[in-house]
Amino acid sequence: MTFAIGFHIVGGSSSRKTSALRVAASVVGPPEYAREWRSRPSVAVLHNDAALILDELVQIDPKQAGHAAYLLANGNGKNRAKRAGDARAIARWPVIILSGEVGSAQHMAEVGKQARAGQ
Repeated sequence: MTFAIGFHIVGGSSSRKTSALRVAASVVGPPEYAREWRSRPSVAVLHNDAALILDELVQIDPKQAGHAAYLLANGNGKNRAKRAGDARAIARWPVIILSGEVGSAQHMAEVGKQARAGQ
């Protein structure tokens, strides 16, 4: 079983959340190492067994924020078939997620969604 663990930094504007994420990214790679939440979940595979640093939660559709959080924390991709019909290997990404922005519950509430445990 593969899973991820995450830490989400919440704070007001100009509270240096992005700066903290950039410092964390500088420990493991170039500035481009940090990604945005609107990146496709498959980007997690690129960070397999490492840190996945995500910023700008507000750029992802609030209706999709909870789903994206679940998908990333699950650490496994979808079952897919090859053209011939046999199963492809399932993508797995055991990662540590470091994120920052508004709280996911607050972001989801903007469209009337309620955050669940694990999101």
